[in-house]
Amino acid sequence: MFDTTTFLSVWYWTLLAVFWAMATHFPHGVPFDLLRRAQRHGGEDLAIFDRLARRLLDRIEEGARRSGALGMAGGGFVLAGLSTAAVLGRAEWAQGLLAIVGPAAWMLFMSIREAIALRADLIEAAARPEGGPSPERLLEFYFRRRWANQFIGTVSLALAASAMVTLHRDHFIFWTF
Repeated sequence: MFDTTTFLSVWYWTLLAVFWAMATHFPHGVPFDLLRRAQRHGGEDLAIFDRLARRLLDRIEEGARRSGALGMAGGGFVLAGLSTAAVLGRAEWAQGLLAIVGPAAWMLFMSIREAIALRADLIEAAARPEGGPSPERLLEFYFRRRWANQFIGTVSLALAASAMVTLHRDHFIFWTF
């Protein structure tokens, strides 16, 4: 017989692990292996990273400008509905989704905000006589975003694990000394 509770399901934990692995592998849409190659080898790999990073920052800024308000309103509605079902309704499925979607919304908001600020900085720096910032500086920003995404993913895992232990104390044997 299968256990249908959210936090005791192996599928929930698999989804959580895959989601955060994918979210941390692509900071601002650039694959992590490209970041590492650009850092290690430089040259052509760094030039490829620089072109892709700048293009993806343009796309993020354009998407936020075009549909950012609608996305924020829809995301807020979904988060409010999940929070209501999780806290007031005590629905375990909503608590499980909130443990994923809540930190993911925080990560997405911070990532978009950082991308817009970074793109504005790139445009301003390109207008100066000495030119724009170096690809190495841009690479540093991307590694910092990846680290922040990993931190948020760790918080999400800790939140889900603490919810599991809190809701299902009867399934665990705690040693007392």
